[in-house]
Amino acid sequence: MPFVPYARTPVRRTLQVAGDVSLVLWVWLWVALGRAVHERTLALADPGRRLEAGAGDVAGSLAEAGRTASGVPFVGDELARPISAAGSAAGAMADAGRSRWSPTWRGCSGWWSPSSRCWW
Repeated sequence: MPFVPYARTPVRRTLQVAGDVSLVLWVWLWVALGRAVHERTLALADPGRRLEAGAGDVAGSLAEAGRTASGVPFVGDELARPISAAGSAAGAMADAGRSRWSPTWRGCSGWWSPSSRCWW
């Protein structure tokens, strides 16, 4: 007896095909919804990434300026102290930016990650 995937009566076959199509559409809907939520979650992390990058650059520049200022004769240490403190504050801002986006990104352990994006 050959395999017949659907019933032979038209009404039952129509119901089976409608059920299969409904299932495919239902799965597609949830995949589309999951992808949309994933994209929105990654968008929430973007301001934190920018804050971390900008503040990290400022912190590095101020740390270098503090090291350079400490070489000034007689007043170098006093001059370097506030510059280094500003660099530390900028480093704290970079850490705040990192903590803002890293929980969002931490869950991204997908199979493939091209250009800083995860795809499941």
